[in-house]
Amino acid sequence: MTKHREVTLAEMERQYNRALGRFFSFRTKREAWRDLLIRNYPPVLPPELIGVADYLDYETPDLERASNQIVGIQTMNPTDFDVAVLEEGENAKKAGEDIALWTASMWANVLNRARTWDKRTSEAAARYGVAISRLLWRKQEDTGEEEGEEAGKYLARREKDQMRKRSRDFFLEDVQPLSCCWLERDGEPDIFFHKFEIEAIDAYDRYGRPGDKTKGEEKDKTYRPLVDRLGAMKWLGEDVPVDWGKGVSASDTVKALIREARDPESEDCSICHNHKPWKITEYIYTDHGGLAGAEKVREYDSPFPGPTYIITPAYDSGDRDPHERYRPPLLPLYVEAQWFNYLTTVIAALARKESSDESVTIDFSKAPSNFAWFNEGPEKWVIQKPEAGSKQIIGLPGELRAWPNIQREHLMFMLERSTERMVSYMPSRFLVGAATEEAKEATGTAFLQQVQGAAVEFKVPLANMDSSIKRIFEYIYHAIRYWDKMGEDVGAG
Repeated sequence: MTKHREVTLAEMERQYNRALGRFFSFRTKREAWRDLLIRNYPPVLPPELIGVADYLDYETPDLERASNQIVGIQTMNPTDFDVAVLEEGENAKKAGEDIALWTASMWANVLNRARTWDKRTSEAAARYGVAISRLLWRKQEDTGEEEGEEAGKYLARREKDQMRKRSRDFFLEDVQPLSCCWLERDGEPDIFFHKFEIEAIDAYDRYGRPGDKTKGEEKDKTYRPLVDRLGAMKWLGEDVPVDWGKGVSASDTVKALIREARDPESEDCSICHNHKPWKITEYIYTDHGGLAGAEKVREYDSPFPGPTYIITPAYDSGDRDPHERYRPPLLPLYVEAQWFNYLTTVIAALARKESSDESVTIDFSKAPSNFAWFNEGPEKWVIQKPEAGSKQIIGLPGELRAWPNIQREHLMFMLERSTERMVSYMPSRFLVGAATEEAKEATGTAFLQQVQGAAVEFKVPLANMDSSIKRIFEYIYHAIRYWDKMGEDVGAG
């Protein structure tokens, strides 16, 4: 096992707060964009229209449509694998073919079953500018030699068991990008944090720690977390029965924080000798105690040469600010959709206001000059409507007219321009099968060139996805070599 420098809780908290501050703009902007996409971001109207626009706020569904189209475009073609064999000879060639077949099978049947990774990575990168997935492994366990078993039979049984389990050794989990933050060194993650919430009953099953004598606990006993009625976290020996609901909450949430970091003071990796080993530490806490009261529940070495979190950007500008660095393909639509929603809602509110009798005026230009009421002065130029059901009919000295609205034409003009921009920001019609008119008019060669040109903007996101797939398998091969060299149980994912 690799020896790492011990990180105190106070040091971890400082690192986490630094990383949070680094990702503040990234997170707050994308939270607003997410609300805009799921139509939970009503436009802010001028005060005079707030009451008039009740239940009229328009929020375009085009953002979600564009997101789905991007996912469809980026998952049109499957991933092909190939292996370049650097050695000569039939054995080397055969080994290369085996590796290529195993890699392709592992990807299609396990890691990317039903194209799940492709779809979710494309969606998250389109919406947030970056997608994050976590590569995990299952605990490596030996079947164990039975008493009196011959060595040959044991080895054969162990090999059969390993063959049966080997396709399930690694798996991928989706991670919400807004729950992550990290610090970098030389352009790569150096300390990675992932915060999430789980229900208290799940935390009890998932986490445990050895007893702490300084807290009056038994050292050889495992203690599990509970949340009391005040929201404070308590620890109970796992041999003590829990009466959920009586002083102990099952539905309250526990916050979990995972920290992954490389230790610059440790020795280089024993496998490739070009990086520092990574250590994974897991903490849990509640709002009652805060991060300062977090408890470390797990700590183990990673078999990978980097964090278990695979970062896949749509575009990577190289800017140091994560908000500027990871720009989502939907950004132009995010910007325009706010303006489009505002204009549509304002026009609808004005139409409702104009359809009411609040904007009706009386034209006195044709009223008799000796009309007594007219001559009483402007302060009397208001007529009360009869109450509903009063059976009264109002008589007016002039013609009824709508109050002139000079804004309508300007608003309609701006909405037309905004609509044109929204259409131009949507994924190209040549890639979603909607360019039927162009297909009729253009030659086959010209139409093909249009399709190829429209696909240019997706080359970078697809190349970044390929790089992540390559990294996933580099990590897997590294882990296999790591376990082979360690020759022992080296933790669990």
